[in-house]
Amino acid sequence: MKFTWLDFFITILVLLLISISDFLIVTILACIVKSLPIEYQGLFNVAIFCAVFLILLGGVYSRILRFISPPADAIFSSDDNSMQCIIWKQTVFAYEWTASILTYVTPVILRPTLFRLLGAKFGKGVLIAGKIVEPQMVEIGDYSFTGEMSLLMAHALMKETVVLKRIVIGNYVSVGAHAVIMPGVRIGDESIVATGALVSMGTVIPSGEVWGGIPARKIGNIDQSHVIPESAASA
Repeated sequence: MKFTWLDFFITILVLLLISISDFLIVTILACIVKSLPIEYQGLFNVAIFCAVFLILLGGVYSRILRFISPPADAIFSSDDNSMQCIIWKQTVFAYEWTASILTYVTPVILRPTLFRLLGAKFGKGVLIAGKIVEPQMVEIGDYSFTGEMSLLMAHALMKETVVLKRIVIGNYVSVGAHAVIMPGVRIGDESIVATGALVSMGTVIPSGEVWGGIPARKIGNIDQSHVIPESAASA
């Protein structure tokens, strides 16, 4: 994917505007900082600046991008200069400077909040122990979770083309540690993706099934909270 002068111009402009806004906010809060012991004032100013920068870039700017161009499935060529492609590249920029850095230092219980700021749609009780790329293209139902070091990636690079497709995960779904979910995958309620599995682009996993392997395929069914091997289920 090529980055044009317009991409660099927008990126630099956004960084400049966010930095100026951040500086003004820190200046306004200076009265609070002055009440602290002098040895803590510098550290507190840096902490405020970093926190506000991440909120403005990851929360506010990414929300503005989604308002201008709502997330949708798309295919971009390397020389695509459409508004949707420009917005996608800016969204990736916002992600790389926020969630990509913070994911592995943010407690699991707080990661859903982090990814919600970047546009992910989660139901109740969702736990994210892995990483989500393009969170604005990911929807996860109630009480589902993704295991440690798992990866949900809503885009794929194919030669000179970028494929962007929504990932939809149902209720009570378990995605194992180190599993990889590719663009366009849909997983039905109460299904399990085994540890280390690679679910290929566009795969549809029906409700109540267990999938594993590389590439992932059906290896069992779920019945009354027990996993039944496919061979036994068909016997």
